[in-house]
Amino acid sequence: RCMLVVSRDQMILNQPLSPYFFLTGITDLYTHVAIGNESAIKLYEKCGFIQESMEKSSEARLMGRPPRLLLWLDLRQG
Repeated sequence: RCMLVVSRDQMILNQPLSPYFFLTGITDLYTHVAIGNESAIKLYEKCGFIQESMEKSSEARLMGRPPRLLLWLDLRQG
């Protein structure tokens, strides 16, 4: 497993997943990724995220953004 720390200007990958999640009972992580952002999708998939759902184009258009994928990581899978 790896942990992603993301800001607008940097991404840190492959740090050990913090035991904090286990201690606090957090079992799931979710993130949104723009559908066309293949490098980000591959990066999250490398860390074990899977596609949960895809935002409809009409919903994204109303929000003024590109359609997004919702990716999910099950932290219980060690």
